[in-house]
Amino acid sequence: MKMQLSNYRDFLVEQGVDMIIGGHPHVIQPMEMRRRADGSNVVVVYSLGNFISNMKTVDTRGGAMVKVNLERDDEGRAHVASADYRLVFTVPPSAASGNFRLVPVENCTKGDVGAKCKAFTQSAERIFNKHNVGIGRDTVTIRQQKMTPLEKFLYKTFGALQK
Repeated sequence: MKMQLSNYRDFLVEQGVDMIIGGHPHVIQPMEMRRRADGSNVVVVYSLGNFISNMKTVDTRGGAMVKVNLERDDEGRAHVASADYRLVFTVPPSAASGNFRLVPVENCTKGDVGAKCKAFTQSAERIFNKHNVGIGRDTVTIRQQKMTPLEKFLYKTFGALQK
């Protein structure tokens, strides 16, 4: 007897798992914030898609990153507070770069890459807008300029730089 994916998910949730992040199908799949009977949250991500790949179809040219925000309760136990995602696009190697590059979709606007990135973004947004539950898109602006080591530390520690 073959067990359905939802049965595995439910089993893991019942065992107390706080985050389930799947992968392998090379395309993004929906994300959801589930709630246990005790009121605690569980992040479920079925697939983040591709980060580095030489695949050429619209749906396989990029992926998603998920950011999970944790908080501590009064007794010091961590729990999932919220989650959101950001779309990324894989730019293939060029003669100049020689390597694949992962680019936030907001930053890929040039020529052929821009058109392919836009097609990936529209497809991913259709899927996420229709099927995601409780996990929205991260709209925080990504800094373009280089950061000093201190700025990197502050950004990683606090999530944003205060100016």
